[in-house]
Amino acid sequence: MRRQIDVHVFDAYGGRLVLAVPKTWQVTCITLGESSKAIDPLAKLQVRRPEDVTGLTQSGPPQVLRLQRDGSEVELIAAKSSRVATADRVCPTDESFPVEVVTIKGVEVLLLRPDKLAPSASESSSE
Repeated sequence: MRRQIDVHVFDAYGGRLVLAVPKTWQVTCITLGESSKAIDPLAKLQVRRPEDVTGLTQSGPPQVLRLQRDGSEVELIAAKSSRVATADRVCPTDESFPVEVVTIKGVEVLLLRPDKLAPSASESSSE
Protein backbone atom coordinates (compact mmCIF):
# COMPACT_ATOMS: atom_id res chain seq x y z
CA MET A 1 0.00 0.00 0.00
CA ARG A 2 1.26 3.48 -0.87
CA ARG A 3 2.79 5.21 2.16
CA GLN A 4 2.35 8.80 0.92
CA ILE A 5 -0.54 10.62 -0.71
CA ASP A 6 -0.82 14.04 -2.34
CA VAL A 7 -3.61 16.07 -0.75
CA HIS A 8 -5.42 19.39 -0.60
CA VAL A 9 -5.05 20.48 3.05
CA PHE A 10 -7.21 23.05 4.86
CA ASP A 11 -8.24 24.18 8.34
CA ALA A 12 -11.61 23.09 9.71
CA TYR A 13 -14.00 25.98 10.30
CA GLY A 14 -14.60 26.59 13.99
CA GLY A 15 -12.14 23.95 15.10
CA ARG A 16 -8.46 23.47 15.62
CA LEU A 17 -8.30 20.54 13.25
CA VAL A 18 -6.42 20.28 10.00
CA LEU A 19 -8.30 18.39 7.31
CA ALA A 20 -7.35 17.12 3.87
CA VAL A 21 -8.83 15.45 0.82
CA PRO A 22 -6.97 13.42 -1.82
CA LYS A 23 -5.49 15.56 -4.60
CA THR A 24 -7.47 13.48 -7.09
CA TRP A 25 -10.37 15.83 -6.23
CA GLN A 26 -10.46 19.19 -8.06
CA VAL A 27 -10.96 22.00 -5.53
CA THR A 28 -12.65 25.34 -6.17
CA CYS A 29 -13.09 27.86 -3.34
CA ILE A 30 -16.51 29.56 -3.28
CA THR A 31 -18.47 31.61 -0.74
CA LEU A 32 -21.11 30.14 1.52
CA GLY A 33 -23.70 32.23 -0.34
CA GLU A 34 -22.79 30.48 -3.61
CA SER A 35 -23.45 27.07 -2.12
CA SER A 36 -26.75 25.33 -1.54
CA LYS A 37 -25.39 22.03 -0.31
CA ALA A 38 -22.24 22.67 1.75
CA ILE A 39 -21.76 20.30 4.63
CA ASP A 40 -19.76 20.87 7.78
CA PRO A 41 -17.27 17.97 8.00
CA LEU A 42 -16.87 18.36 11.77
CA ALA A 43 -20.63 18.14 12.33
CA LYS A 44 -20.87 15.19 9.94
CA LEU A 45 -18.17 13.37 11.93
CA GLN A 46 -19.75 14.46 15.24
CA VAL A 47 -16.55 16.21 16.36
CA ARG A 48 -17.02 18.75 19.16
CA ARG A 49 -15.56 22.13 18.40
CA PRO A 50 -13.26 23.92 20.86
CA GLU A 51 -15.78 26.78 21.14
CA ASP A 52 -18.27 24.26 22.55
CA VAL A 53 -15.93 24.09 25.54
CA THR A 54 -14.07 27.42 25.53
CA GLY A 55 -16.73 29.76 24.19
CA LEU A 56 -14.28 31.04 21.56
CA THR A 57 -15.53 31.24 17.98
CA GLN A 58 -13.92 31.23 14.55
CA SER A 59 -13.13 34.69 13.25
CA GLY A 60 -14.12 35.53 9.70
CA PRO A 61 -16.68 33.95 7.41
CA PRO A 62 -16.36 30.33 6.36
CA GLN A 63 -15.23 29.31 2.89
CA VAL A 64 -16.73 26.48 0.91
CA LEU A 65 -14.51 24.04 -0.95
CA ARG A 66 -16.32 22.61 -3.96
CA LEU A 67 -14.77 19.20 -4.64
CA GLN A 68 -15.29 17.50 -8.00
CA ARG A 69 -14.12 14.15 -9.34
CA ASP A 70 -15.49 11.65 -11.86
CA GLY A 71 -18.93 13.27 -12.02
CA SER A 72 -19.25 13.55 -8.24
CA GLU A 73 -19.45 16.84 -6.37
CA VAL A 74 -19.26 17.55 -2.64
CA GLU A 75 -19.04 20.94 -0.93
CA LEU A 76 -17.29 21.22 2.44
CA ILE A 77 -17.22 24.17 4.83
CA ALA A 78 -13.65 25.25 5.67
CA ALA A 79 -11.89 28.08 7.51
CA LYS A 80 -9.96 29.13 4.43
CA SER A 81 -8.87 27.90 1.02
CA SER A 82 -6.78 24.79 0.58
CA ARG A 83 -3.13 24.25 -0.32
CA VAL A 84 -1.38 21.21 -1.78
CA ALA A 85 0.86 19.00 0.36
CA THR A 86 2.18 15.46 0.60
CA ALA A 87 0.89 13.45 3.55
CA ASP A 88 2.42 10.38 5.16
CA ARG A 89 0.00 7.50 5.60
CA VAL A 90 0.93 6.42 9.12
CA CYS A 91 -1.85 3.85 9.33
CA PRO A 92 -3.25 3.23 5.84
CA THR A 93 -7.00 2.73 6.02
CA ASP A 94 -9.19 0.99 3.47
CA GLU A 95 -10.75 3.31 0.87
CA SER A 96 -14.24 2.29 2.07
CA PHE A 97 -13.79 4.29 5.30
CA PRO A 98 -14.69 8.02 5.26
CA VAL A 99 -11.56 9.14 7.14
CA GLU A 100 -7.91 8.25 7.74
CA VAL A 101 -5.30 9.81 10.02
CA VAL A 102 -2.25 11.02 8.11
CA THR A 103 0.62 13.35 9.00
CA ILE A 104 2.01 16.40 7.21
CA LYS A 105 5.38 17.60 8.49
CA GLY A 106 4.76 15.66 11.71
CA VAL A 107 1.28 17.14 12.34
CA GLU A 108 -1.72 14.80 12.48
CA VAL A 109 -4.29 15.57 9.80
CA LEU A 110 -7.66 13.98 9.20
CA LEU A 111 -7.86 12.82 5.58
CA LEU A 112 -11.47 12.90 4.37
CA ARG A 113 -12.85 10.77 1.57
CA PRO A 114 -15.62 13.06 0.32
CA ASP A 115 -17.53 10.40 -1.59
CA LYS A 116 -17.75 8.29 1.58
CA LEU A 117 -18.37 11.23 3.90
CA ALA A 118 -21.39 12.48 1.94
CA PRO A 119 -22.48 9.70 -0.44
CA SER A 120 -25.96 11.15 -0.91
CA ALA A 121 -24.48 14.52 -1.91
CA SER A 122 -21.76 13.13 -4.15
CA GLU A 123 -23.73 12.71 -7.36
CA SER A 124 -23.80 16.00 -9.19
CA SER A 125 -26.83 16.97 -11.19
CA SER A 126 -26.63 16.86 -14.96
CA GLU A 127 -27.81 20.40 -15.66
